[in-house]
Amino acid sequence: MTMMTEEELFEDFDTWEDRFLEAYENGVKFDEGLIGNLAWEAEVQNEHDKLRWQTVMESIFQVKNRYFCIDWQKGLTESQIDSFSEQPYEVEKIEKEVTKIVVTWVKK
Repeated sequence: MTMMTEEELFEDFDTWEDRFLEAYENGVKFDEGLIGNLAWEAEVQNEHDKLRWQTVMESIFQVKNRYFCIDWQKGLTESQIDSFSEQPYEVEKIEKEVTKIVVTWVKK
């Protein structure tokens, strides 16, 4: 199985999205440097579990009209490096309206 690097994906910045989608659909793996770049530049950054030395992160980025997620670990000290060992996977954006009732108590 081949591995795509950051240099290969962004060699022509105007067409990187087409190259990403083609590689993803053909099962090409992305190297950690490229995954890290995509994660850090993602439009959505969700923090999950905070561990002693790392925070479990989820980064969502858009390529054309599709969304992809990268699960990774963010190092919390200068000694802990960020870890990008998981490959991106496609996700679906679902929006829903939620009604929230807030109760406050005031003195009579």
